[in-house]
Amino acid sequence: MLSVSGIHGGYGRIPILNGISFEVATGEFVGLGYVPQGRQIFPQLTVLENLRIGAFGTGRGDDDIERVLMIFPRLGPLLGRIGGVLSGGEQQILAIARCLCGGPTILLLDEPTEGLQPSIIEEIVEILATLHNKTQVTVVLVEQSLDFIRRLVSRMLIIQKGAIIRSMRTTELDTIADEFLRLHSA
Repeated sequence: MLSVSGIHGGYGRIPILNGISFEVATGEFVGLGYVPQGRQIFPQLTVLENLRIGAFGTGRGDDDIERVLMIFPRLGPLLGRIGGVLSGGEQQILAIARCLCGGPTILLLDEPTEGLQPSIIEEIVEILATLHNKTQVTVVLVEQSLDFIRRLVSRMLIIQKGAIIRSMRTTELDTIADEFLRLHSA
């Protein structure tokens, strides 16, 4: 589904990625860990208007929105509310839902738990697990929280100093977590 080869990037003179290469199979849920990002909803628009923007151009519009609301029932009662007044967790859920309204085959999530309270993180875990189990959407997740990521992904790519230093199955993490974290904490 996705093949990345030799990606380099950074912030000004500060390198962040140094020749990153990896592949993701269709339907696979893979974790990467490094850079936090914001939610990027349209704060002046309602929840419904945000979802309509996500569905714009698909030709299915309201059908896509109804399908996404089945996965994100929390948004149903909020459809008329302005996005900017939602809690941080509700904004994050809206950002994911808006993306899904476009019917993507791949979903790239960058730090979806950043700044969220534990109960919302639990809800996002459930939403992403449901999404993975009920759709064919391929998910690439960038996340620093190993606890969050291990509950969702089948494979992890560990990045340190801008390079992938290890690829492992999530099940391997339990057996090496303490030593790995001790050796690679920065």
